[in-house]
Amino acid sequence: MAIYLAYLVSFATIGQAWLGHSVITEYLDRADSILLRLNIVLLFFVSVLPYPTHMLAEYFSSENAERIAVTVYGLNLLAINGFISVLWHYAVAEHLVRRDNSEAGVRTLTSKLDPSLVSYAVVIGIGLLQPKVAVALYLAIALFVIIPFRAVIRLIRRAVAARRQKGGLP
Repeated sequence: MAIYLAYLVSFATIGQAWLGHSVITEYLDRADSILLRLNIVLLFFVSVLPYPTHMLAEYFSSENAERIAVTVYGLNLLAINGFISVLWHYAVAEHLVRRDNSEAGVRTLTSKLDPSLVSYAVVIGIGLLQPKVAVALYLAIALFVIIPFRAVIRLIRRAVAARRQKGGLP
């Protein structure tokens, strides 16, 4: 069971990284050599993820080893999300972002990328005391980013409104 949970969390985190990277590239006008190298570092941390995932699955039931595995795993997740944030902040600072993007859109993306860093740092601390809780929280963070809650709520509201209209017809 632990191996499936570790895989699920890792898959969700890779999905989160891919979505973040995709959104960033949609905003870009161009890339320079430093941005490309930062992207390689991000790719490195994503490519390393199978190793802490294996550690997590292997030591999930061993009390002291579990804490170490969850901490190493969390540090890798923090590094992945940290480099996504570094990519974005570098692109903004170096004016690599398309000029037709609104300032509000740029601020919104920045506000979406940065809070996950604090979340991961807090959960790493929680993992030292409650490793299993930390793994669940790592999954929750990734799913929170992956699932477009606002879009889902809009779809639900539209469906409810359509049913009301349909029910209101003679």
